[in-house]
Amino acid sequence: MLLICFIIFLDKGSGDCIQQTAKLGQQNIYLNTSFSWDVQEPKFIQCNKNQTVIGQCSAVTTSSCSVDPQNVGVYEMNSTDDLISVIITIKEFTETLSGIYSCSKTNEKNKTTICLTTETTSAASSGLSVGTVVGISVGVIFEVAFAVTIGILCYCRKKKLIPLYPARAYTSR
Repeated sequence: MLLICFIIFLDKGSGDCIQQTAKLGQQNIYLNTSFSWDVQEPKFIQCNKNQTVIGQCSAVTTSSCSVDPQNVGVYEMNSTDDLISVIITIKEFTETLSGIYSCSKTNEKNKTTICLTTETTSAASSGLSVGTVVGISVGVIFEVAFAVTIGILCYCRKKKLIPLYPARAYTSR
């Protein structure tokens, strides 16, 4: 039981990947990324899915975003004029669009990564629900508290800090 809880709490995704889910057939899924810029820094962002280029945005006086030809109709890209925010829009989600999306400045600087997975809706899914995780966590907390309590009682008994049998009330006649 403790091992299960340990594995659940260690598995927080892959590195700095922002976890996001989408339902099959869902339309207009927004993957948001944010950037800050130095005054003299050239404003150029490239976005990828699983290390394949989706498109790019650049800004001189206003921003301009484009999607690579093979991705037209699948994705749209937009940004604020100052390129502080870049949004990849998935027109309609399919299983093949699950993956690791990333946007970064030139030379992979300030990379933002989003891990997009398919949201499961059936009860037969292999993932653990929030209720299951909470249930396991509460069970583990109870087990740990119980073990600590027993350990303290054994220690106190060994040091004779508490008697083996409760004191009997004696009355004089």
